Amino acid sequence: MNSGQKQFYDYILKRVRAGNEEKAKVLLNESFTRQEAGTFNQEYLQLFEIEMLDLIQDEDKVEVEMIMNQFGKKIK
Repeated sequence: MNSGQKQFYDYILKRVRAGNEEKAKVLLNESFTRQEAGTFNQEYLQLFEIEMLDLIQDEDKVEVEMIMNQFGKKIK
């Protein structure tokens, strides 16, 4: 996990609804593995976003979605 991924990992885990931490960790680690393998694409990001937002506290969803959308603009 690089420093940017670690920042995102910590950021997300602080905003996950109680009881969903393990699910979030699995999703995050899978996404980092895909980034390293070069298989992280727009299609995967859309699925990741749907699954991750389902785990996020309601009051944080808009902010998290904005950050994921900004990241998505950098993906081919």
